[in-house]
Amino acid sequence: MLYYFLLSIIIYFFSSESEEIAGVLFFSGVIILLYLIRMGNEKPISIILKILLVLQGILMLSTIIISLEFIGDSFSVILSIPTLIALISLAVTLIINGNKTI
Repeated sequence: MLYYFLLSIIIYFFSSESEEIAGVLFFSGVIILLYLIRMGNEKPISIILKILLVLQGILMLSTIIISLEFIGDSFSVILSIPTLIALISLAVTLIINGNKTI
């Protein structure tokens, strides 16, 4: 979950100020907050967190598709696309592995 938090911070710094990135960061904040609340439980990643991760993954995928249209416009778009791809792969790993150690 630490990598998830760090990638969210990187997206915040390298993002263009778009509504899609704000939505991704909002989902990241909610997911990290719910994880921290449930951290003492036996299974901190519940079905609700997995559903939020899936919804965030869909939002990130659509953000990447929209950003590809503006890839030549700014350097921040070029940096945000690989970071979003890394965050998607980490979210998929969290969904599949769940409460197992990553």
